[in-house]
Amino acid sequence: MNKDWLDILNRYFEAQTSEEEERLLKRFLASEEAQGEAFDEARAVMGLFAVAKKDYQAEQREKTTKRHIPLKWLSAAAAVLLLVAFWWNWKEKPNYYACINGVETTNRQEVVEAMHRSMESVQLDASAEDIVSKQLGEMFDVLNDEN
Repeated sequence: MNKDWLDILNRYFEAQTSEEEERLLKRFLASEEAQGEAFDEARAVMGLFAVAKKDYQAEQREKTTKRHIPLKWLSAAAAVLLLVAFWWNWKEKPNYYACINGVETTNRQEVVEAMHRSMESVQLDASAEDIVSKQLGEMFDVLNDEN
């Protein structure tokens, strides 16, 4: 009987056994019949494969689990970020804003006074308006003469 098991064991190391033969071989190697020196190496290799397979499966489960946790945190962070963005956009903003001499202000009175000062400094007198009108008229007259 050991000769049959040795034959199956040799075919196992040559990757020529079926899944059923491998299952029977594993069961045999765990039994008391396989406690001889002839099967020590096979038990060690199959035990190593079993441990490596368990480690690999545990590692794969861990990777899969870790992938879901960051997605939950990422979606929660995105929701919080959206709420903050909406709040920031809808919060009450000042109606008046100006930068006067490099200083920002939202005081309505200061902004209006700065606007009036600026408008007064660029107001044109009536003669300046006449000069502009006259120059524009001359331009259009030249264009009309060419046609």
